[in-house]
Amino acid sequence: MQDKPLQAPSLKSTTINASLWSMGGFAVGNFFRLVSNVILAYLLTDNIDALGLMALVTTFLQGLRMFSDMGLNLGVIQHKDGDNASFVKTAWTLQAIRGVVLYAACWAFAVPFATAYNEPELASLILWTGVVTIFNGLASSGLILAKRNLDVKKLTFIEVGSQVAGLAVLLVWAFQSPSVWALVAGNIAGAVVRTVASHIVFAEKSVWFGWDRAAVSALLRFGGWIFVATVLTFASSQIDKLAFGKVFNTWSLGIFGVAATFSMVPMQAVMRLGNQVVFPVYAKVVNRGDDLSTVLDRVRNPVLVTTGLAASGMFAGGPWLVKAIYPPQFVAAGWMLQLLSVGLLLRVMSETSKAALMAIGQPKAVAIGQAMKLVCFAALAPIGYIYLGKLGVGMMGFVAAISLSECGRYASMLVLAMRKGLNVLPRDAATCWMTVWASAGGMVVGDAVAGLFDPGRLQSAAGLIAASGVVGVVWLRPMLGSVRELKSKR
Repeated sequence: MQDKPLQAPSLKSTTINASLWSMGGFAVGNFFRLVSNVILAYLLTDNIDALGLMALVTTFLQGLRMFSDMGLNLGVIQHKDGDNASFVKTAWTLQAIRGVVLYAACWAFAVPFATAYNEPELASLILWTGVVTIFNGLASSGLILAKRNLDVKKLTFIEVGSQVAGLAVLLVWAFQSPSVWALVAGNIAGAVVRTVASHIVFAEKSVWFGWDRAAVSALLRFGGWIFVATVLTFASSQIDKLAFGKVFNTWSLGIFGVAATFSMVPMQAVMRLGNQVVFPVYAKVVNRGDDLSTVLDRVRNPVLVTTGLAASGMFAGGPWLVKAIYPPQFVAAGWMLQLLSVGLLLRVMSETSKAALMAIGQPKAVAIGQAMKLVCFAALAPIGYIYLGKLGVGMMGFVAAISLSECGRYASMLVLAMRKGLNVLPRDAATCWMTVWASAGGMVVGDAVAGLFDPGRLQSAAGLIAASGVVGVVWLRPMLGSVRELKSKR
């Protein structure tokens, strides 16, 4: 009797498994990263300017990482022939070339960047951190195929392992010599470990140089808009730190960097989930000819609910969180975190719509969204800084402009999604309403409970626990509903 063929896992089970691995790895990696962030804050309490300098270096480094992609990974995931050997070889070759070109760009822009901020040391820092672009470009092609095939388990081990290795080098260096060079050493170590580990783990899938004209045409056609979007993404996502450091000073930038670090954790989780799970799932649905709108809400809703919970928690308990774990010099990061939580919610709603638009072959939507954010920031930042500055709260107006500029990106994504028959507005509206309600309730109760204690760590802990508890109760029902909805449908 002939054995029955093994049944392939369903897309639903694969999606859930990939999501668990992706978020588990993200949680572990960010736990270590946030702990190291707090340790650095205490080590550099008397030298907060160094944190501002670190923020500038990190911003430049993130820009290099974003430019090193050029949409090649997304192109392989989205294209129906993305697992073809010649297609993958071509993508890897373009990736390697891009890494070398970017490092050459570091030599061209290091001095002008340092001069713009009147920080000569930035030039040498940039040239050292730029080395990571070469290592990222030489990472195994197995990473790309793993993302396409939702093999998130191996990706998670590589990403977490390289991150932990980098943080270990960073902390050892920082304890010996607390300076911006600790950050540089940590990033280089992490990049080296990631590249080496990728070739070891995906030894059977690693390819080297190859060139296929049809593949090049397909990748560049899809990646053309991605490249434009990448440039705009870097500008829109990092303009806050770049402008903040220029308008104010590196001391204030160091404080802002603490708030930005916490506000970006949920955003980074969504982007990780989007790149490793959501976008590949959408692409599979589209490539097999199914209607994307039938699975859109079921995939988006858990992300939106979780983000609403995070944004509410940051708004209601952000100030108490900062007071509880950071030195007193960082207290301003509390209200900054509250304002940044508004932008977090808007950006996540944009990102979930973006993934759907990308899956149906609309990469220009990304570029349009980023451009609209930049336009809004250019209009709102001067208003917030100048007019609220007359009231003595110019910095608060500037930070508020950073968050509200996300309205431009969200509006463009909403319009484009609706035009393609993707009705995302009802879920988005419900998420916004719940976030406002949970934020207000948590803030009122948290402040009331904290008022029962004398100023200090105990007061901060009480306020944080009370605010978080109320937020959790408000979001409990939507969270359970999201889980039931995910389980009840195939």
